[in-house]
Amino acid sequence: AITALINVMQKMVQTTVELNTHMTELQMVTGETGRAAYESFDEYNEIAKELGVTTANVIDGANEWARQGRTAAETTELIRASTVQATIANMDYATSSKLLTATLNGYQKSADEAMDVVDALSAVDMAAATSVEELAEALQRTANSARLAGVDFETLIAYIAAVIDTSQLAPEVVGTAFK
Repeated sequence: AITALINVMQKMVQTTVELNTHMTELQMVTGETGRAAYESFDEYNEIAKELGVTTANVIDGANEWARQGRTAAETTELIRASTVQATIANMDYATSSKLLTATLNGYQKSADEAMDVVDALSAVDMAAATSVEELAEALQRTANSARLAGVDFETLIAYIAAVIDTSQLAPEVVGTAFK
């Protein structure tokens, strides 16, 4: 019993150090200090509980979005969307943030629209022989060109899904072909 207690205490210390490291990195990016940083931590902890992930994952996501110059409100929206995307697509959080960034920027969508993007990708994932990650990979290569050509987002993901579904080509190939 004492050994188990010692192991729990060591894990608590390790987790505290890890969270402190993540928060320090985030503070360096955002410039937050003191109370503001603790308020952000509390918010990120609540998001983590709500989405069933670790607080460290959420803080890492916040760090990725803050590095892009996003506001605190945008960061919160984007963390939720990229974390949900990472969870449903079984991809790592950094990849999810990167792919979501490419789609949002390519279609000039706001942070408020990020969850709509994730929902659309997820819906197509369920209807076709493709995945959220494959769709996002293809979008990364073609979203901006498609927007400039006047192809709306939903139409583009339907095209991409149809091609991947029937051809089983790599999403990078499909995205580049649509470009």
